[in-house]
Amino acid sequence: MYIRETLTRNKKTGTTYKIFRLVEAIRTHSGPRQRVILNLGTLDLSKVQRKILARILEARISGQKSLFEENTALVKIAEEALQNLDYRKTLEQGKPQESATELASIDLKSLKFSENRSVGPEILGHFAQMQ
Repeated sequence: MYIRETLTRNKKTGTTYKIFRLVEAIRTHSGPRQRVILNLGTLDLSKVQRKILARILEARISGQKSLFEENTALVKIAEEALQNLDYRKTLEQGKPQESATELASIDLKSLKFSENRSVGPEILGHFAQMQ
């Protein structure tokens, strides 16, 4: 994920604004695309700070702690931005999808093995012969 800078224009006043968005690159059948994850609004951050903020947001969205938690100003910006996150999308992405496979439980103590073979020495000999 990264933060994209976008210029927008107010049609009534003609004023141009810089708006920042958290964007995710995805692959589709039509080729690579970018999907907007979160609108961040206007930010007054350097490029390095934007990269760090993107890493913090990515970690928070995936439910993990970031390595950059010591930067309290960026953590505060991330928390404010995450309040605007559409939680319905997050819940839909987090739902377990129904799989087509059927699961069954197996008692491992009742399994019996027959005609066991070792593969390690044969593979080692094969690779030694190739060189």
